[in-house]
Amino acid sequence: MRISGSGRLSAGKIDEELHTSGSARIQGDFECNGFHSSGSFRGSGNLTVHGDIKSSNIMVKRTGNAKIIDIGSAVTLETAPSQRTCTPAYAAPEVLEGREHSPRSDLASLGYVLVEMLSGQPPFAGLTSFHDLLEAKRSLAHRLPQILPGEVSCNELLMNFCSGLVAADPDRRFPSAEDADLEKQGAASFHRQLIVGGLASEYENEIRAWLQDMTGIV
Repeated sequence: MRISGSGRLSAGKIDEELHTSGSARIQGDFECNGFHSSGSFRGSGNLTVHGDIKSSNIMVKRTGNAKIIDIGSAVTLETAPSQRTCTPAYAAPEVLEGREHSPRSDLASLGYVLVEMLSGQPPFAGLTSFHDLLEAKRSLAHRLPQILPGEVSCNELLMNFCSGLVAADPDRRFPSAEDADLEKQGAASFHRQLIVGGLASEYENEIRAWLQDMTGIV
């Protein structure tokens, strides 16, 4: 199903992927088998968290585009159980501690995947104890200059973007996937920087595509 321009959708469910362009808006809860956006997107229904974003739940299609999968783990905040399963290496600190799981928790998980991509290795590899894993997550934002390659850590905008995803305190992360894309220190700004520098390609825009996918979740 495709919506272009300033189209709107009411609450409902479709058994196909939803593609939007322009300034689409969904009013109410809407379920679909996948979501892609090439413009701005807003919703007004229940907030939903994926709950298990990790590298193995991001599928790269033949076209080279990436897509977040395993939506079956997603729940609305209103119906989320008090205890949920997760993948510890990719779970936000508050999730490991049994505190509230919010859309910002999903952004932390996405940030861990991004750090893994930029550094070439999982940021918490080799940690086996709960205490060590939790402490490593709490200090990750401060350790990014040591973890990431020099050609990455020298880019202030990219480092601020990573920090805005993986900050230990949820209140210090981007408020939502949309903000992580469109805020001053967000993915869109970094992509514009690449374009100005003549470094942009179809692949450097993938993190924006993931965030737009997550906008339909968080």
